[in-house]
Amino acid sequence: MYNLLRDPAEENNLFTEYPDIAIKLRQTLNEYIGNGRSTPGTKQEDNIELNAMTIANIEGDQQEMDWTNGIPGTRIDHPTIAKINFKSEYKVFAIFQ
Repeated sequence: MYNLLRDPAEENNLFTEYPDIAIKLRQTLNEYIGNGRSTPGTKQEDNIELNAMTIANIEGDQQEMDWTNGIPGTRIDHPTIAKINFKSEYKVFAIFQ
């Protein structure tokens, strides 16, 4: 937790100074995640798979990126294609250098 006006480089974590604020922010974030939204309205269902993205390279190697246990590492060299794994029949992808 950082004061971005005074500490834009995020070098001084304020979590230990203001644990009550950090706990409240975490509760609010969990509510947003549980409701699928941060605005008033009906609960939104999750529309993305847990293996949220597939990456690939020009050599044909591919890797499922799964955020279930945190940020995944990349195991393939030079990935240049990313496909977002939505639960719908339509899949978004990007090709980049």
